[in-house]
Amino acid sequence: MAIGLLTAVVLGALFGSALAWLGLRSRQAGTHVRLSMIEKDLAAARSELVRQQEANAKLREQVAALESTLQHERKSSAEKLDLIDRATEELREAFQLHTKAIILNTPNNPTGKVFSTKELEFIASLCREFDALAITDEIYEHITYDGERHVPIMTLPDMRHRSILVNSMSKTFSVTGWRVGWVVAAPDLSESIRKVHDFLTVGAAAPLQEASALALSFGDDYYRQLAAEYSGRRDVILNILEKAGFQCYRPKGAYYVMTDISRFGFADDVTFVRYLIETIGVAAVPGSSFYQNPLDGSQQIRFCFCKKYETLKSAGRKLLHLSPQ
Repeated sequence: MAIGLLTAVVLGALFGSALAWLGLRSRQAGTHVRLSMIEKDLAAARSELVRQQEANAKLREQVAALESTLQHERKSSAEKLDLIDRATEELREAFQLHTKAIILNTPNNPTGKVFSTKELEFIASLCREFDALAITDEIYEHITYDGERHVPIMTLPDMRHRSILVNSMSKTFSVTGWRVGWVVAAPDLSESIRKVHDFLTVGAAAPLQEASALALSFGDDYYRQLAAEYSGRRDVILNILEKAGFQCYRPKGAYYVMTDISRFGFADDVTFVRYLIETIGVAAVPGSSFYQNPLDGSQQIRFCFCKKYETLKSAGRKLLHLSPQ
């Protein structure tokens, strides 16, 4: 159906028609532009949706991984707490009315354990309860890692007169052969110790005592550098041992690594160490030598990493010849 329009003149009709047509085309063109923009926005939205879906999928994977890690950590924490509970119970049972002293090595050789303040407070409480002494070997006091801090049990409340602190130049200053050390104790205890010592070794060589006094005047930078040097070596030896198939117990102090050797199929630690020395060319210490019951350590050996880097790397190349099962 056509719609008529009365015009004043033909020119006006023509001009009006032209303008109307141009306006219609303009509106059509505008519509096409808007449609094109909408299509682009839709394409971008679809692309963003796909990206978000992919991101959500990755996020779901990350969440699942984190949930799995959390469950593992909870289980591990529960097992650790149970182990701590059993250990504290066993230690309490070990203290009896006739118990006179406990000997404690922290940082520990061979495990690398650094006793926490909480653990030391528990031990101190037992010493007070049973009127026992704490004799502490603190020779690795400056060799700690991962933010661990050595705390002498002597510094805890009411332990100054219940502690005998034993230390040495050997590890901190790499002079093991000097055999120069010291004991810190309350006057009544140190008097007896001096008398016994006088009949055992009389005294350390005077020149070495002079050198020790000089070394003990070193500033804090020396001790920080010492810990950093050993921390680097610890990381190297852990990487070497794990690549070779050992299960390692990560040390927090000292310069030893205890390892589990059950993957290698040897009957015991002594046999395996002999094989390492004679066939592989790397020395270690049988773990059984650190246990009251040798069977408890029959599948463990200890490595020492207070060596040059080239020595550690050479040992690493040799250990790769092992064949874990």
